[in-house]
Amino acid sequence: DVEGFDFVGFNQNKTSQTKLWDGNAKVKVSALTLDESGTTYIYPIYKEKQATVLLSGNEVTASDKTKKTSNYSTTVKFSYYGGLELPTPTELTGFNFDYWEASRTVNKKTETKKIAAKDTTLKLRDYLNWVSFSSTVTFKAKWKEKEYTIEFKGGKATGSDAVSYSSNDTKTETFKYYEKIKIPTDFKLADFTLSGFGKEKNGSSVLIAKNADVTVGSKSSNLSETGTNTLYGRWKEDEINVIFNGGSIQASDGKVKTSDSKSEKKVKLKSKVEVPQEFKLTGFNFKGFNKADKASSVTLEISETNKKKATELVKDYKDKDGNLSFYGVWSEKKYSLAIDAGSKEANGKIYKGTGSIAAKVYGYYSNVSMPTDEKIKMPGFTLQGFNKEDRQESVKYEPDAVVDVSDLVEYLSMKEHTVENATPSKLYAA
Repeated sequence: DVEGFDFVGFNQNKTSQTKLWDGNAKVKVSALTLDESGTTYIYPIYKEKQATVLLSGNEVTASDKTKKTSNYSTTVKFSYYGGLELPTPTELTGFNFDYWEASRTVNKKTETKKIAAKDTTLKLRDYLNWVSFSSTVTFKAKWKEKEYTIEFKGGKATGSDAVSYSSNDTKTETFKYYEKIKIPTDFKLADFTLSGFGKEKNGSSVLIAKNADVTVGSKSSNLSETGTNTLYGRWKEDEINVIFNGGSIQASDGKVKTSDSKSEKKVKLKSKVEVPQEFKLTGFNFKGFNKADKASSVTLEISETNKKKATELVKDYKDKDGNLSFYGVWSEKKYSLAIDAGSKEANGKIYKGTGSIAAKVYGYYSNVSMPTDEKIKMPGFTLQGFNKEDRQESVKYEPDAVVDVSDLVEYLSMKEHTVENATPSKLYAA
């Protein structure tokens, strides 16, 4: 016996590896080659032992609980006194090869041993208990799932006001190849909503959307397995529904009047709000807006159009439905009316009535009671009614009639009573 070798047989040639005779063979002397002294030498032939190993790609459980199988399979042979340099198996998607694992059973218990690939220092004789020279043994590949470290940064966003805003939020996570990417949900940037993350610091392209159901592996072509991958937040400016309602107001007749005017549009929070300029309500002047309906005071002036950002108005004007709501503020139009006792021409003379009523200011929706002959008199004449011109025979309004100011406005073409226009309109007794 020679350690590490198997006996093959015999040959007369010292250097030959060709077997001429087996052990225990009976050989005739005549078959031997003798030297001059009649002597011959017979030499044993040995063959170095070899171990056959099947390298199997093996199966592994990924982080998503699914089984991944490598189809790698190759058979290698190693000599007793040679090295044990094992190859690296072909790639298994999502995994890096870690080591080869040998196994054996000792006292009905399975033992395993790690054997590195591409290690030129390994010698087969150091692993004799893990191989066989009579049958093929299997070494199984062991895999380690690839990992990617991602640093999420809040990043920047440019608002509709052309101003750049920054989020200082940051979070670092490590994900395995088949693991779902969980992007941060608690990042904040006032007046913006996170839409996802991208690679460029100041870019707009989205690599991973906020609600995307994706694995790291699906994005691996854009990520590096080594070092830290930094991704920057992508933000969408929030919008708010801005509603300018015509609003309501109680008129001088005690009834509530409502304007049909309305403006409603979506506005980005960083953009300036356009305030409507010409809301209409018959008999009223439009003054501006208030957060409450039927208000008398103005909290948002018409002149403030395109001066305030939507976000500046949220605190005071955001309603329970999440809209910015405004209501028109109105002032009833006023008109000044005087009633003249009038005059009458008869028999070549001019007669003048008495009891003229001085000018009074009335609201558009109020009414005026026409005086009777108890108030306006002219001796020798009977009061017939009232007209817009003096000395007329026709009558527009009879004595004691109750006349709406709105009717008088049209009949007399009355101008609104203001500081600049305090001259009253007149009715004349007829």
